[in-house]
Amino acid sequence: MEQEPKLIGVCLSTLFDEDRYNFVKKLNKHAIDGGYRLMIFNSVTDLYERYNKNNEGASSVFKLIPYKKLSAMIIFPNILHNEEIVAEVVEKCCKRGIPVISVDKEIEGCICLSFNYTDAFETLCCHIIEVHGAKNVYLITGTEGNNYAEERRAAYRRALEANGIVYDEDKVGYGNFWEGPTNDILLQWFDIEKRKVPDAIICANDTMAIAVSSFLQKRGYSIPEECIVTGFDGIEQSKIHIPPLTTCIPDYDNMGRLIIKKINSALAGDNSLEGARVGFNIMYSRSCGCSNIASPDFNMSIQTLINHIKKSDERQTMMCSMQSAISKMADINELAPAMIDKFSFHTAIFAVNNDAFDPPNFGCNRKGDNSFSKKVDILHQRYYWFDIASCTIELNELIPHSELMLKRKEPIVVCAVNFMDMVMGYCVFQPEIDIDEYQKIHAFVSAVGAALGNFHGKIQISAINKQLMLANDELSLLSRRDFMTGLFNRRGFFDKLNEMLLSEYPKNSTIVVISADLDRLKYINDNFGHAEGDDAICTVSRALVSSSVQGEVCARFGGDEFCVAAIVAEGDAGYYFNDFKERFCDYLYDYNRKSGKQYIVNASIGCCVEKICGRVDIEGMIRVADGNMYVDKMEHKKNK
Repeated sequence: MEQEPKLIGVCLSTLFDEDRYNFVKKLNKHAIDGGYRLMIFNSVTDLYERYNKNNEGASSVFKLIPYKKLSAMIIFPNILHNEEIVAEVVEKCCKRGIPVISVDKEIEGCICLSFNYTDAFETLCCHIIEVHGAKNVYLITGTEGNNYAEERRAAYRRALEANGIVYDEDKVGYGNFWEGPTNDILLQWFDIEKRKVPDAIICANDTMAIAVSSFLQKRGYSIPEECIVTGFDGIEQSKIHIPPLTTCIPDYDNMGRLIIKKINSALAGDNSLEGARVGFNIMYSRSCGCSNIASPDFNMSIQTLINHIKKSDERQTMMCSMQSAISKMADINELAPAMIDKFSFHTAIFAVNNDAFDPPNFGCNRKGDNSFSKKVDILHQRYYWFDIASCTIELNELIPHSELMLKRKEPIVVCAVNFMDMVMGYCVFQPEIDIDEYQKIHAFVSAVGAALGNFHGKIQISAINKQLMLANDELSLLSRRDFMTGLFNRRGFFDKLNEMLLSEYPKNSTIVVISADLDRLKYINDNFGHAEGDDAICTVSRALVSSSVQGEVCARFGGDEFCVAAIVAEGDAGYYFNDFKERFCDYLYDYNRKSGKQYIVNASIGCCVEKICGRVDIEGMIRVADGNMYVDKMEHKKNK
């Protein structure tokens, strides 16, 4: 009888990101060669924000790990952004004698394998100086104080000093790994201070390098003839930028090979926790002047990007179609097949907690350590287009027919299904290793969480009785809420504001209406994906809520448009908006400083103030506030 392959667990988040996808693709190749299969436990959110309810729900996926079935575990602490989850997984593995590979971070009891970012960056700096003769060399690194940013600054300094060039702090800028702060640095250096463009500008990632190259070319400078520009990371966009970037790509293939080698040694009885470092592949290209490098296939790269955009549009259409189908359903058993069909997964399992839709609690207590019921209902299971009847299984079984998945070589991907911090169940997939397939999983899981939340409310309402009138009132509020941000929608905004205007309030009160609009949503969607665009929208919504300290009504009217209303004392109206705007801007500044995103989340706001005297024309005030908001937006564009 053929022996079943051994399982390696992988704990990470946002599998659809380009670097995660590239890593998994190479890792899986070596795992298959070694007789293993990967089981990836993936949080669809990045878990960066602590105490975010949606993150709490998404992180429940790590409660599903079947430790008894695993031969080894690979964990990515710097991707998970949650020390408690990492510590819990490591502790449970160590207790069971499961070897743990920690990628890029030293953790007690684990074998740490890291990418050698520092040496690769220093080699690239030396190449610019020694091969291309650059003497006046600038650096734009990441966030000040960030380990990666400071390591690359130190590597740049060593390269300079090794070649007899004096290190000058004034030639170092902190671009925070994003385009916006990088452009701010360039404006300061070359437009305000009127500095001469240097021989080279070395950047700590490709996003900043593309920003530098674009900035200089718009001002008439030739790259690399008048200024060499290099990046780091090797993102897809670096290949089709003109000129193509010289950059460094992590050696995912060697890292994958080394991980499997370490696992094999550990399982053979080697108790050594000695780690290792893996290098980068330096991709010399035209942006540094290596003109002998073969031209990239621009047609292929551009076609790939076009295909990504088309598939993104298809996912949006699928989500809308799914929402329409759900609105017509009457029973939970109709839900899973319809959603799976809309998204066309050839292999998928859809499981829900067996008390998720049962009165009286309807699974509302499924949070944290109690995220999953001991038994789960498998509403739908399909193994490479072969459908099998629904059933109920013990939670620790996880996959009813795992042997069917283990026959295939693609990684198994497990994700939690949640509505905010309430966990509904989980999904298991086994798609081809394709970034669009992983993005489809992200879109599906995000949509199904929201859809199940709405359906959950529908089931509760249908089962309501006199003892659950309070719950009924709470559920009715869902119809006035925007499902993605949790803010009021337009209907909820006007209902709540009318309630406030009909209630008692101090004489000589003033109403303030604030219009807010997320800046550059299309840019974020086009360059980083609609999932990141949704995250930016949610960030602005949280900024508005955080800035509201006087019982304001906050709403999302649709897309990137928001509205806030407040009733304040007449004497406070003069400074109320300025205080609100300051809190709002401070929140976004702090978020951008800490988020690690490759783009800036910013928004324009404007207001309208009127004394409450008789009937208030809210629509008219919104139009005025919109006009003032667009004035603010024009100022942002001027100062860009």
